[in-house]
Amino acid sequence: MYTVYTMTANAARRHRPDRRARRPNTRADILTAAASLLATEGVDGVTMRAVGARVGITAMAIYRHFADRNALLDALHDRGFAALGQHLRRRLRARTPEQRLLGALDAYLDFALRRPREFDLMFVHRVRATRRFPQDYAAGRGEAFDLVAGEVAACMHTGVLRTDDVLEATLALWSAIHGFVMLHRGGRFGSADRTARRLAHRCLGRLLTGLRRGPSAPFAAPQRP
Repeated sequence: MYTVYTMTANAARRHRPDRRARRPNTRADILTAAASLLATEGVDGVTMRAVGARVGITAMAIYRHFADRNALLDALHDRGFAALGQHLRRRLRARTPEQRLLGALDAYLDFALRRPREFDLMFVHRVRATRRFPQDYAAGRGEAFDLVAGEVAACMHTGVLRTDDVLEATLALWSAIHGFVMLHRGGRFGSADRTARRLAHRCLGRLLTGLRRGPSAPFAAPQRP
């Protein structure tokens, strides 16, 4: 009887799920759950209790990976900028600096319209990881900004844009497209995203034409991939 019991117990242990293998309280699991809440509920919906419930752990267990809610929002902030950087890089495959610059600015617009709640965390909601102009950007700590600034510098180097302060010229373009996004989301244009995008291209084209070096043809609207 003892032999039968031992064999049965061993078989049960072999078929019992490994709790360590299926325990979900890892940093990646928590971030994925928090990102999902951010996309559906916005920044206010990302609470430790809600994230824990979605992962299947207690809120207190999250503190093993993140010191507090602000640390979790900082991680989401950085994750969002990494995604924006990837989105921009996909539009930087054109042949000329001018085309790449237009593509990058259009990619920023596209990201803002498609992922509004993530955009809010990155650019509207103040977190500890928020970058500061000009010091953080001069030090290369803003990947998305750096990508656009690189194309602005290339346009200046090739004579497409007149020589100017690269950081401030990039800031001017960034501020214009960011302001347009906020106005559109506030209902100021009363139009669908596609119509607003065309309006944004025309406004951006006028700004870029003003930054051109000498009299020349206006910038053309970016080509969608």
